Amino acid sequence: MLRSMPKQEMIKGYTSLSIVLHLASLARGDIDNFCKPIIDCLVKRGWIEDDRYIQHLEVAKTKDIKEFIEVEIKELGKE
Repeated sequence: MLRSMPKQEMIKGYTSLSIVLHLASLARGDIDNFCKPIIDCLVKRGWIEDDRYIQHLEVAKTKDIKEFIEVEIKELGKE
């Protein structure tokens, strides 16, 4: 996953994160098991400063022919 993520400017401070999992089967995996690896990739790739600053997390599964992950990050501000 990390290799397919383009570089972008890091969002620092508090964030809101929305994840949409486009899956071939909605029965595939527990929704919470998808979250940690995705969030870890966002930190490792430098998209967000640290996952401890995530104040709001929204996760959804949707059925799709092609499997992919959609991520939206919103900056909420600094401490």
